[in-house]
Amino acid sequence: MSNLLFRRELVRKAMSEPDFAGQLRRACAVDPFFYINTFCWTIDPKRPHKRKKVPFVTYAYQDEALDVLLDSLDDAFDVQVEKSRQLGASWLFTVLVQWCWRFRRGQNFLLLSRSDEYVDKSDEPKSLFWKIDFIHRNLPAWLMPVGWDSQKHRKVKRIVNPENQNAITGEATTEDSGRGGTYTAVLHDEFAACDVGTGILKSTRASTGTRWFNSTPKGTGNAHYRIVQLSRQNPKQVRPLRFHWSQHPEFGKSLYRVNKDGKIVRLDKEYPLSVDYFEANADLIGSIKRRGFWDDFPLRSPWFDIQCGRATTKAEIAQELEIDYQGAGYQFFEQGDVQELIRLYCCPPRVTGDLDYDVETLEPTGFREHGQGRLELWCELPHGTPPLGRPYVIGVDAAAGTGASNSVASIWDAKTAEKVGEYVDPTIKPERFARFVIALAKWFDEAYVIWETNGSGRAFGDAVIEWGYGRYYSRAKHDESGETGVKAGWAPTRDNKYQLLSQYRGALADRTAFNRSERAMQETLEYVFLGNNWVEHAGLADVEDPSGARDQHGDRGTADALACKVMDDQPKSTMQIHRTLSPMSMAGRREMARRLERDGEDPFLFN
Repeated sequence: MSNLLFRRELVRKAMSEPDFAGQLRRACAVDPFFYINTFCWTIDPKRPHKRKKVPFVTYAYQDEALDVLLDSLDDAFDVQVEKSRQLGASWLFTVLVQWCWRFRRGQNFLLLSRSDEYVDKSDEPKSLFWKIDFIHRNLPAWLMPVGWDSQKHRKVKRIVNPENQNAITGEATTEDSGRGGTYTAVLHDEFAACDVGTGILKSTRASTGTRWFNSTPKGTGNAHYRIVQLSRQNPKQVRPLRFHWSQHPEFGKSLYRVNKDGKIVRLDKEYPLSVDYFEANADLIGSIKRRGFWDDFPLRSPWFDIQCGRATTKAEIAQELEIDYQGAGYQFFEQGDVQELIRLYCCPPRVTGDLDYDVETLEPTGFREHGQGRLELWCELPHGTPPLGRPYVIGVDAAAGTGASNSVASIWDAKTAEKVGEYVDPTIKPERFARFVIALAKWFDEAYVIWETNGSGRAFGDAVIEWGYGRYYSRAKHDESGETGVKAGWAPTRDNKYQLLSQYRGALADRTAFNRSERAMQETLEYVFLGNNWVEHAGLADVEDPSGARDQHGDRGTADALACKVMDDQPKSTMQIHRTLSPMSMAGRREMARRLERDGEDPFLFN
């Protein structure tokens, strides 16, 4: 109320005393803090419609951020803001841009957001330009630029200052955003929600010396998270700022903490939590505890408790309020379960090396054991080859071979349901990878092969078929005429990818599948559930630098899940053998050996 009365008095006096108005204008040009807290307005969306307009009064965390942002303009460095919702970060950026546009010279700003709606839409308060328009509508006329005419100087996604020719331009994010321009600063608003974050990083790098990255978390598989990591590793290159809900004087009022022993620690000395709080809010607290929101989020306040009561998932709280990147993309595989499985079943491979094969026939010619090999085995090699008479399955995730992700072949023994081999290569091309996998399948007693058909998987599958290897997964295909046929490989969709990984997760949890590879098991922790049956590996969303593959990229998990699908679905699936084995081939010879070595048990046949 005191700020409001102060504002009214200054405006009243300025309207009657032009000289005083000029003094205020000069004070605003020198001090953005005075300008914002005296003449700028914002909205409170929680207030009734006709009373949403409120004075823009900065909090302590916003004042600190403004100092850093002003320094970034003067000294040309990037700033990364990770934030909870409703902390006023977007408003802070837009009001600073508006102040620079109004009072500094030679200013040219680019504002980016994920869609046109969030850049410039007249009836959308979330839009960046709507915020600037709101500031302009509520400024005294004598604080606007000389000659200002909204019809002339306010265009779609662009505002020009007629007094000094400063400009603010907006764009929906694309991979070419900002390319070719020169800007005082570029704002990347809600950067984690941008699908082309990597491209934007590249396109804006040469356009400006100052980039502002502003976003709530959305898991770890995006460019924003890598900027966050860079800011932590090199704060001189990217200055980190953190807006947590507890810093807000209203949200953090009566702040308290729940210790591991259940003890309540009151942290707010000015507004301590009342002694009867839990009794008075027993239903709310009970609901929070039943849904698991209590132990997971120990730092709390009455406001935070209400938000937990309204939330539907832990991931929602993690993303919207807690700035928790792993929690924001809720882990699909439970960490505790995975670590227990690693302790019980994972072990170093028995042998590591490379498989040699004839490039013309794709028949394996021998295994070379050495520590730097890409093929790791958890099975014995009694005669220089894996044991005969076993029902082997190979799950395949093929990459492009650029180094950005791994091509993986995961070998499983379907009789024991355990992983017996793993081949990983970030640089092998899909066609060559197909030839190698065929040789590997022949070496593993004519193993059954299943691969994912999207991306590089198409080229991989085409090569497998072209080379005539016939033991592979196929699915029913219906054409427009109603004819039914089969199509090679497993085609992923959002729903069946969720089912695939759920099936694999269940097999691990039920101890009906045993993965010996610790790296593969650790990779499962990078899979995140994003809602609506959408499960994705965090590292797959956005890869900036293809110079080398990261150790954990989800490729092992996909290959393992595909192999387990074959083991779980057989004989329900449409799997078939697509060629007849020649008795003179290695496959034919092994088939003969298999028949000779049978011990009366029914073999595991994929037909």
